[in-house]
Amino acid sequence: LRINLSQGKASFSRFHWKNITNQKLRIHFFYNREFKEKSAVGTRGSYSKIFRPDYTLVVIPDEFDSFNWELAERNAELAGRIAYLHFDAKYRGENLEGIFGTESKSEDIGEEQRVRAVGAVKNVDLYKMHTYNEAIRRTVGSYVIYPGGAPDPSDANQRFERYHEIIPSVGAFALRPVRAANPSENQSPKGLEFIVDFIQDILTHHLTRFSQSYRVDHWRESTVLEARRDEYKSIPDFHWWKELPPKDTNVMLGFVRGDEDAEICRSKNIFFCHAVEWLLPKTNPPVPGKSTPLDFDPFRSHLFVPYFKNKSVGWTAQVVNVRLVTAEEWAMEMGKPISKMNAAYYFRFQLIDCKETQSRDVTKLVTSRHGKPIQCRLSEFALCQEI
Repeated sequence: LRINLSQGKASFSRFHWKNITNQKLRIHFFYNREFKEKSAVGTRGSYSKIFRPDYTLVVIPDEFDSFNWELAERNAELAGRIAYLHFDAKYRGENLEGIFGTESKSEDIGEEQRVRAVGAVKNVDLYKMHTYNEAIRRTVGSYVIYPGGAPDPSDANQRFERYHEIIPSVGAFALRPVRAANPSENQSPKGLEFIVDFIQDILTHHLTRFSQSYRVDHWRESTVLEARRDEYKSIPDFHWWKELPPKDTNVMLGFVRGDEDAEICRSKNIFFCHAVEWLLPKTNPPVPGKSTPLDFDPFRSHLFVPYFKNKSVGWTAQVVNVRLVTAEEWAMEMGKPISKMNAAYYFRFQLIDCKETQSRDVTKLVTSRHGKPIQCRLSEFALCQEI
């Protein structure tokens, strides 16, 4: 395999890689690829200044494969399914100071002596890898390649993982050229196998959707691509809610018939809504029928807000438990006759920690479900007009 890459051009080698289960990735290998400054969210580049790593591996899921390589990258970028690996080669001359002179600061002398003595990687080189990871969008790893001085190249390799997995990370790999006895021999540099194995491990990791890094990337992409909403700046309520971000907090708006019913919910710390309707309510015994059509999962409610006449009551409670109860259980707990029960089964919401909040006009949220419970995000409820 011969690779010829030209600096400053769209010059690269293209590969397809697959693991033992035949899952595939598309790989682009660039030399000195430019990552433009101040790139927009969702596009390739740097959000600060221009960067040109020595070598860049672009990793793209196979479903974005296309004969047009730029289209493949662009579609993967827009979907947030692209990853960049950068490698910088650091092979310095032995006596550059004798040729050009030096103005090394005294605090750098210790590190300089250490680097020369053992062939270690310079801290400043590692710092630059951190810069790549931070500045170049969707970079998952940046690594220095240097000669190394340890007898075993594996002893000269360093890798620093940000969390618990192989990526995101920075590091350095020793890759020492070997002088062959016969100039015509093509002998691999010492330490190459460690870099190859490392890249194979990253590609294998990149294919699994069960990893922490995949989950982090998924939610980061979905979050940063949301349109910015300046309206939230003026919302004073809900500062007490710290469990989840407002856009991930489910609020159940529960219909009540008035302030009196709302006060009963508050005093007893419970709320009921239909779960299964009666099929034949007047038979003895009555016969349950179909489940009540709800447009949400009641078991995923975090907060509860009562409402009537398209406005919320001025308090909010936390939902700590949701369970299914029979009409008999509901009647017994509320002290009402079974004949007054309008459903065969109910969802029972256990409430705690009621907080005073401003009443809001929820017309836009309950239009299609008037008189029934609905679920919305806390961020949506917070934008409703205060009354």
